[in-house]
Amino acid sequence: MKILYCAKSDIGLLRTENQDAYSIDAGNDFFILCDGMGGAGAGSFASADAAEVILKSFKTLDQKQIKTIVRCNDDINVEILRPIASIMLANRHLYNLTLKYPKLAGMGSTVVAAKFESETALLHMYYVGDSRLYRIRADDIELLTKDHSKVNELIASGKACEDEIKNTEMQCIITRALGIESSVKIDYRAYVTNPGDYYIMCSDGLNGEIKDSDIKSIVETNKDNLFKIPLELIKAANKSGGRDNITVLTFKIEDDGQFFEIPKNYAENVLTFSGSESKQYLFEDTILLKLSELFNIEVPKSMKMINVFTNPVT
Repeated sequence: MKILYCAKSDIGLLRTENQDAYSIDAGNDFFILCDGMGGAGAGSFASADAAEVILKSFKTLDQKQIKTIVRCNDDINVEILRPIASIMLANRHLYNLTLKYPKLAGMGSTVVAAKFESETALLHMYYVGDSRLYRIRADDIELLTKDHSKVNELIASGKACEDEIKNTEMQCIITRALGIESSVKIDYRAYVTNPGDYYIMCSDGLNGEIKDSDIKSIVETNKDNLFKIPLELIKAANKSGGRDNITVLTFKIEDDGQFFEIPKNYAENVLTFSGSESKQYLFEDTILLKLSELFNIEVPKSMKMINVFTNPVT
């Protein structure tokens, strides 16, 4: 199997900055989409920093480092854990920056990432927050991720139904994000891909404006032109209001004539990974210090300034 892809990001109609970011490692079929939060430039920095740290960590970490960062069952292939370790480092990096620079307090980012494995035809996906990954197969569209949101928590606990809270402010409250706490929970699952599958990775600026059925319709209408799909999806979101930034990564799976064998122990169910040991934090900080020279994202000067009125001692 092989994967074709394209991506597009748009500021939308109402925002003054684009707080979405994405990164792609084409050689390894690894894709990252982040949606930042935080005012006065902190949100755009958070997403860009998260995407940068995840990408550079993914390319650089050795297997020993990965196993030390992600403590789990040895039966899991270490390469499946590589994106998880990279996302954990991004969380730690953002969190450390919020401690160092008070003006970054409250900064955070969602992430949805996908790693396509051509040898097994598996799509490995990893997510934190409410950025999404959809699959369009035949005549169906399916949401493969599950939003880490207050709304979903209330629905899952039986305390509310979707219609009761559909138009409330809770729609915007997420329960997981990178950079908010010293550790983060990351959900993972693998899916078997089929020739002709389309996948849509997006920030909530897309699904917040148009229905899933509209996403499916636009993909089906533009199947003959992969590069037109993200453009048309963004156009539709802006036509419906464009109240947020919109980022779309589109994948298409094609048969390359090569034989592949699906592993028997791939993760059909969602697995959640997290780290909470102080020794692990020290190890993450040590790795980040070594990798820091590879990172190209600079903290904005305005964020480095200390506010003497709220932090007079410093």
